[in-house]
Amino acid sequence: MGFKVGQKYRKNELSFKPGGYIVEVQMKNGRRFSYDKIKYPRRYIEIAKRNPEVDRAWINESSL
Repeated sequence: MGFKVGQKYRKNELSFKPGGYIVEVQMKNGRRFSYDKIKYPRRYIEIAKRNPEVDRAWINESSL
């Protein structure tokens, strides 16, 4: 698991509601970030990959 991104850095209101998935994002420099309470993980990953600094993103299997 990567660095868990805290609530104060989250923008989407759905991220403050319980439930959802954990999405991991790995940057090209090797740093990894973990986002919890993701309600639409496939869409979240699609948007994350638009960032040229993102190497890959996936749903953490422990949240399935």
